[in-house]
Amino acid sequence: MFDEALYQIEMTRLLQDAEVVMRRDHPNVVIYSVAIWTDPNAAVSAVSVDTKENSDVRLARLTAWAHARQADALAAGDLELAVRLGNLPPRNCNPAEFVIRELASAKHRSFPRGWEDASGGDCWQELGRALRAVRAKAMEMFRSFPLHPDAELATNGASDWYDSPSPLHSR
Repeated sequence: MFDEALYQIEMTRLLQDAEVVMRRDHPNVVIYSVAIWTDPNAAVSAVSVDTKENSDVRLARLTAWAHARQADALAAGDLELAVRLGNLPPRNCNPAEFVIRELASAKHRSFPRGWEDASGGDCWQELGRALRAVRAKAMEMFRSFPLHPDAELATNGASDWYDSPSPLHSR
């Protein structure tokens, strides 16, 4: 069902396309966050890029919304929800809200549409491993661009579109 070798070829092309578009269309963007994600139900992948400025604006909006809901939860006696609303991420972690939502994208032939649903989520065992290999290639590529001091790169996983971020700067 999953042709990992073909997936790696598809993702290498995706990264190459992302590099070309970034250099051509966004040469002065200082990268704060990079998300590389695969949707196993849609059989597509994309690269998304965010800036610190956009991340701060999105996080401020999320914080205002969460604090208002947190007050409502506390008033209703829902302490569990109030605690969850108080645990916000340190940056915008939603690739759909990144300043460059879709730097490049790819349609996959390496697995069928609906793979996550058909596998009951088991696809992530293979896909997670394959995405770790993609992450390693992407880390090297994105290090050649202008980076914010706290720049990071993440791939998605079974439970999050921005999973296990890694710093892009060598430390």
